[in-house]
Amino acid sequence: MPRTPIERIVEARLRMLEHEVPGTVRDHDILSENGIDRGVITITDQEGRPLYVEFVESEDSISRPSALREYIEATGWGGKALVIVPDKAQAAATELLSKGGNPSIELVSYGVVGIYLKA
Repeated sequence: MPRTPIERIVEARLRMLEHEVPGTVRDHDILSENGIDRGVITITDQEGRPLYVEFVESEDSISRPSALREYIEATGWGGKALVIVPDKAQAAATELLSKGGNPSIELVSYGVVGIYLKA
């Protein structure tokens, strides 16, 4: 079965995290809602304490009504959330995150973290 673009992006991001945050445990899920995929990567220390959560979004998934609530909930334990979106969706994601006003949620584009999809 061919991998979806989100699955490929999550796999690439997991490889990056091995070098960026060595000594951590990385768990991931691919979630699908109404045929729209998104990825969630949870990074914990060796004792299982959460450090931060990364949300890998697509142009479609970033507009989910529950997106902002999920990001805020992910920071509820005092950690941080990183929302990674396609370069084309960064303006819409910035607008969405400005509604939440949560400094523990950071936004970056695929290009900023070095992820590029090839057709």
